[in-house]
Amino acid sequence: ALHELQVLEAATYQSMIAPTVLNNGETENYGFGIGTDTLLDTETIGHNGGIFGFATDSMYIPSEDIFIAILGNSDSFDIWPGTTLDRLAALALDKPFPVLSETEMDMEAAASLAGIYASDEVTRSFFERDGKVFTYREGGVEAEVSYAGDGVYFYGPTSLSWFEFDTEAEPTQMRFYARASAAPQVLTYTGAIGEAVSVDPSILETYLGTYTLDIPPVAVIAPQENDLEKGITIQLTGQPALPLQVVSETEFAVRSVGAVIRFGPTETGTMGLTIEQGGGEFKGVRVED
Repeated sequence: ALHELQVLEAATYQSMIAPTVLNNGETENYGFGIGTDTLLDTETIGHNGGIFGFATDSMYIPSEDIFIAILGNSDSFDIWPGTTLDRLAALALDKPFPVLSETEMDMEAAASLAGIYASDEVTRSFFERDGKVFTYREGGVEAEVSYAGDGVYFYGPTSLSWFEFDTEAEPTQMRFYARASAAPQVLTYTGAIGEAVSVDPSILETYLGTYTLDIPPVAVIAPQENDLEKGITIQLTGQPALPLQVVSETEFAVRSVGAVIRFGPTETGTMGLTIEQGGGEFKGVRVED
């Protein structure tokens, strides 16, 4: 009834499903109550929702006149309803996502493929650390990788993205299959991942302490495992301590959450830090004992 204009006039309906242009000129894929999206190169519109004990998701595919709704009554899902929604929609489009099961990681094969892969749109790193395999998308967050066998890598049951390598290509290519596109994104090997930059522990020691932020939590900078030779960590109130990866003597990355931390003196000479994450910037000042 809604999509066949039995509820709204045509102009109102179009306003509901059209992306919104913000005052700064940027476009947000959300209209008057409905979000727009792409699944396997197909335009979709829909909305999700949730409250204690329930989670829902829905999708309408205008080109196929297909509507899918998912309703789940739980506070904790092994697989989130939105993932099931995407799988059902892909089946309806006759473009099913592969169902991948985790098997033992071939660490030798993974090590031989480690490096930086890039296209015109994105750069991804593929690497091993502490017996686990990860990818890192530049500007995003690092993610642990599961292995499905036969050279196929994925991100577990809650993700529909997966990738494989074409070692016959010269240089080697990563073929990355994402939720939005039916065709793989092809990234080409550009080189090995550089050695980590080291910072003298005496410099790291100047960053230690508790910082008040311009948001409610406080940030605690501490030695990793009580050993400055291993680096430093950041811990926000109520969150776990996360290791900081050195970018330079003053800049560090928290790739697991897509954040950048910068240290430097404030106008008063007190040590300060800046946290950049998700387009936001939060500043803090160290509290002197």
